[in-house]
Amino acid sequence: MSDLIDANILIVEDNPINRKLLNQGIQRFTRNVDSATNAQSALTMCQNNYYDMLLFDIHLPMMSGIELATKIKGTEKYKETPIIFITGSQDQSEMNQCYDAGGVDFVTKPYSMAEVKRRISLHYEMYVNRIKLKEFSKEMETKVNIQSEQLVSADRLVTLGTLSASISHEINNPLAFISANIQIIEKYWDFLIPIIAKHDENNAEDKNSDRLKYIIEELPKSFEGMRKGVTRLSSIASQLKSFVHKSNDKNKILKKVMVNSMIQEALSLFKPHLLNKDSLKVKLHDEEIELLANAQEIEQVILNLLINAMHATESKADSEIILFCEISDNTFSIIIQDNGTGVPDENIDSLFEPFFTTKEKGKGTGLGLSIAKQIIEKHEGSLNFKNTSIGAEFTINLPLRMENK
Repeated sequence: MSDLIDANILIVEDNPINRKLLNQGIQRFTRNVDSATNAQSALTMCQNNYYDMLLFDIHLPMMSGIELATKIKGTEKYKETPIIFITGSQDQSEMNQCYDAGGVDFVTKPYSMAEVKRRISLHYEMYVNRIKLKEFSKEMETKVNIQSEQLVSADRLVTLGTLSASISHEINNPLAFISANIQIIEKYWDFLIPIIAKHDENNAEDKNSDRLKYIIEELPKSFEGMRKGVTRLSSIASQLKSFVHKSNDKNKILKKVMVNSMIQEALSLFKPHLLNKDSLKVKLHDEEIELLANAQEIEQVILNLLINAMHATESKADSEIILFCEISDNTFSIIIQDNGTGVPDENIDSLFEPFFTTKEKGKGTGLGLSIAKQIIEKHEGSLNFKNTSIGAEFTINLPLRMENK
């Protein structure tokens, strides 16, 4: 049984003797009782307070109890609140009007306080249970919606898991072929260098001499770039599988890396994508800080955030992307800001969910930020987002520890 002691009850009765008797009688079993002499006062009190139970005399001056009930029940606040009418009449037509106005019961004059308490207790109990049932129903509906979304995501992940195995196979096979051929070309190149150099010596007047020198200097750099590209593609294929299958690599040994060097590597990969070179402003930490990390994974996160910032600002003539670093509380933070449109408030909670994207259809998989967050959390750090007065801001927080756990 619900405890009536906590119920808030309003009595609306114009007869002072009846009002006093009801007030005193109800105060024996509940401590929160208010009373009004007319409908207008009752409306004001209902606006300023909240009542769990309303007792209205039917025959009130200026506005009847039935009219008052109709007005009260027309508000969202009192839509569920039980109203008991006080009447000395047995007029069935009048009683029907009371029910139509939202009444749930009657107390007939002359009445005993025991009867009043029974009726109040019964309807208060029903009211409390109805509220609890609605709250439970809402809670269950929320849980069902969440579980439905999780099932949809799980189904997508299963599908992606099947695809990722195939994608990884399709990518890794040609990558292995490319990698092997790069090694062969480099071997042949090492064989050709002295021959080209000898030719250059014997043909000093050859107009192609300068060009040959340039090729000798630049071609090894191209080989190195190809090797890095192959390694990165192989890593991306592996990380896609890792994301889907949630591989247990949290205990993977991290290595000591120099943060500024790591950021510079990510920037070198990003700058070729950047159309407006002047839009990027970088302020690295004054000192070269060392921490434990998988450098390639952190570079991938930084690159992803920079590319997102570029996409967010590509329509602006005065586009601006800022990267800077901070240290506080044994945490190294890499902050990336842009002056784009930011993210709508209703989308912020979903920003790091798998498959969620704010980009146009076909322009994003919705996996980038989810993978980025997973990578940073694997490093026992955090990836945070907030809108700023000029655009968006992502913060990568990494712990400044020097030993693997």
